[in-house]
Amino acid sequence: MMVQTGPHDSGRPDSAQEDDDRHSDKTGVHATEDRKQEQGEDSALLDMDDAALSEKILYYFEWLSPVSNDDTPDYDRRHWHEYTPEQLTELYERLAFYRFRGYELSVLDRQLPKLDDAYMKALFCPAVLLEQGYFMYYEESLEWYFDPELCWNTYYDDYQRLTLRDYGDYRDWDRYHLIHNTYEQDLAYVQYCEAMANEIKEHIWSINFDHSNYKGMDDVNFEIWKRVSKQNYEAHVACINERVTEDQARLLIKEALIKMRPKSKSYADYAKKKLDIAKDIDMMP
Repeated sequence: MMVQTGPHDSGRPDSAQEDDDRHSDKTGVHATEDRKQEQGEDSALLDMDDAALSEKILYYFEWLSPVSNDDTPDYDRRHWHEYTPEQLTELYERLAFYRFRGYELSVLDRQLPKLDDAYMKALFCPAVLLEQGYFMYYEESLEWYFDPELCWNTYYDDYQRLTLRDYGDYRDWDRYHLIHNTYEQDLAYVQYCEAMANEIKEHIWSINFDHSNYKGMDDVNFEIWKRVSKQNYEAHVACINERVTEDQARLLIKEALIKMRPKSKSYADYAKKKLDIAKDIDMMP
């Protein structure tokens, strides 16, 4: 005889129904825990300052790259094609033009009416470029140089060879100068960092830095300034004299502190500087 079941009766044994209920409860618990974990990750992201956020983004950019240049074994690099003598000469001439443009713009602070490759080739014949050592000595006066280790390998382009010098203002220059991103990769990275900073952080890093590093220091220095009868005690505050009001003195001292303790720069700053240089020397549009 068949047993009829009610509209809410599944007809399954009670034990099976209880197992389903427990599984449903567990699923709900896991879903709740997952949501809490996601919320915690979101909160952690929001708590990051600009420097930490930039480094986090850089980590994911490197992780998502199809090939990590610096992780590639040496034996793979040796199998990459090298330039022929003719190609290498052409490369050296092109790098010489970049150096000449950079020197004219940044060192001599002047911009010639025409500095395109056609004009440069007419101005400097191959023999002159060779005699001048392709203007490699100009790099001693520039804040950038072309990594010689990357110039023999056709795998890299001119932008990847471009390297910024270390003046101690970057947070991790030893790492940054080994990141051989393409122009497009650096541009995407900088644009993404700027978007994240504008939409999420709103200069929180600057606020936190100022709060932790400058808070109270201007008051301390102001007291020192008062105790020495408003005499100049640092080159950074040499403009303060007896005619300066106390409010003006506080402002000048705070500005001096910021100049004396500049914020270290992230890879976003490094990449942005490279992008600007590449445009200035007509390497990129």
